[in-house]
Amino acid sequence: MRLNDSQEAVVSAGLEPLLVVAGPGAGKTTVLTSRIARLLRDEAGSNRKILGITYTNVAARNLRDKLELGVGGAVDRVLVTTFHGFATRLLQQHGSHIGLRPDFSIINEAEDRLLLLERAAESAGVSEEYSASRGETLLRLLGRLYERCLSADEASEVLHQGDDRLALSVFEPYVQISIAEGQLEFSLLVHLCNRLLVSFPAIARQTRRVYKYICVDEFQDTNEMQYRLLEIIAGADPSGLVLLADQDQVIYQWNGASPSRLKQASERFSLKLLLLPTSFRCPEQIVRAATQLISRNSSRFVSPDYGSESGVSADIDVVRLPDDQSEANWVADQIASVERSRWEQVGVLARNRKLLDLAMEAAVKHGVLCAAPVTKYDFISAPLVMLHSMLRLANQPNRLSVTRRLTTAFYIMTGRVVDPDVLAADAEEKSLDILTAFFTGMLPLSQSAEFRAVGAVIAEDLIARKAFRRVSHAFFAWVDALPPSSLKIAYEEDYLQERKTWEELERRHQGLKAENVTLAEFLRHFDLESKAREPADAVRFYTVHGAKGLEFNRVFLVGAAEDQFPAFQARKAGVTSEAFEEERRSFFVAVTRTLEKLTLTFADRYFGYPATESRFIGEMGLAARVPS
Repeated sequence: MRLNDSQEAVVSAGLEPLLVVAGPGAGKTTVLTSRIARLLRDEAGSNRKILGITYTNVAARNLRDKLELGVGGAVDRVLVTTFHGFATRLLQQHGSHIGLRPDFSIINEAEDRLLLLERAAESAGVSEEYSASRGETLLRLLGRLYERCLSADEASEVLHQGDDRLALSVFEPYVQISIAEGQLEFSLLVHLCNRLLVSFPAIARQTRRVYKYICVDEFQDTNEMQYRLLEIIAGADPSGLVLLADQDQVIYQWNGASPSRLKQASERFSLKLLLLPTSFRCPEQIVRAATQLISRNSSRFVSPDYGSESGVSADIDVVRLPDDQSEANWVADQIASVERSRWEQVGVLARNRKLLDLAMEAAVKHGVLCAAPVTKYDFISAPLVMLHSMLRLANQPNRLSVTRRLTTAFYIMTGRVVDPDVLAADAEEKSLDILTAFFTGMLPLSQSAEFRAVGAVIAEDLIARKAFRRVSHAFFAWVDALPPSSLKIAYEEDYLQERKTWEELERRHQGLKAENVTLAEFLRHFDLESKAREPADAVRFYTVHGAKGLEFNRVFLVGAAEDQFPAFQARKAGVTSEAFEEERRSFFVAVTRTLEKLTLTFADRYFGYPATESRFIGEMGLAARVPS
């Protein structure tokens, strides 16, 4: 790979700990790939491994794919994962020290979490105060506390009254019941990993010996629990640590990210500062306008002189419309004029979901195929719910909540009623696991050869050996052979999409490359992945927070008006507040998604109230026009 001088300085730097501050499109992934490849060459024959931590699963896959192309088999000495993926790995290896069984599962469903919470309330003796209606609020509060890696004593200092008092009562019981049941919600993964490493320093020392080199991408997005995990695994000698960050893209303060994190890490690890100031993605006009905007933020760690070598000239347009509906219709009309084959290269962004929905509704009326990507951790079609439930029951038998999902999905697909409570009682009476009891009861009633084939694979592979590789093939063959019916029609569209998602996850996931991967590992891989799929050839509609890390040939940013962007709450907090500076960083993120053309729009009225153009437009040195 050809690198410029700034990039080469990072790749060839010694083992002193580094903080690399990069601008948008500065080639962080290229630099990270090249540095890891260099470390692999320099450490040939060593048993030391390299840990690459990214913020998302998608980024982790992209980095690993590039490493496989560049270093071949040596990539086996690199673990590329997320903070949650790394925590899951350590808990799998060493969780028994805190009472966690190795076949633990990651639970996303609210039903499972609420059942654990109810048991925690019973254990804490506060059942009378607890009610299901308060459960969701408590779970959100507990999640925030766990993500801050607080102990029960520390949590008591930040909790006050009402639900807060109740949360303190169940804080530790919920953790202990989750461990005992082998069911961990997302927020507990890093929390328990940190607890494990602090309680058993020998495990922390061993982890440091294995992963001498640690590279963290998108470091600016780390929250407190992730930063604490990094402190533990880096230890007293952080040589070999490289943190890559874009200081101007800290837009997740609601999730614990902080503009001060770079300064905190720089002082804690004595980091040498290197800069990647040149964008290879954003045109010069975009970089110049965005830099003029973001330079007004006083909380920046450094003030680099950003430039561009994209080789593309950009077009920036600012358009003023009469009202929000006119704005949405004008943007939709512009998109409709774009050649359909280029729709997937168009992104429509907004500060809030309300304006985004308005723009998408108008685009649909103009005949535009639209996609509003979401993170989805659960399957919703009956066949995929049933398949997933069967694997989970094989991994952790006799979970009643999973049994309910299995029997409900089976009814939707076949019309045959199976009472989950009766099934569980029958299984207990006959000393069977629930999955065996289910097929024992259903197989004699079925005339389907495909269903009998599923039963055979379940019995011979899944239940007997926890072998799962043949299960989905047999299951999908049965689903495809089901007779047409109104019940089947009801789930078919979601099923076809989710089946593709399942098959893609099976094909691409690195864990499947090893024949000895366990069923528990396989399910954890699945449960950490989003199940959403985006349609091809569709215009993407994102909130600004959702668009971070993406790029589009053409970007429309709607709602560039005061009290919309910046938001009213931030403006009320004052232009020197953290909230207002985050609004400016969010605007910076939005405009730097652009590869060729940027269109900013605003209206004179939103939802019946008068509005003026966002001050960020003027800070970028831009002026609006009224379309003819």
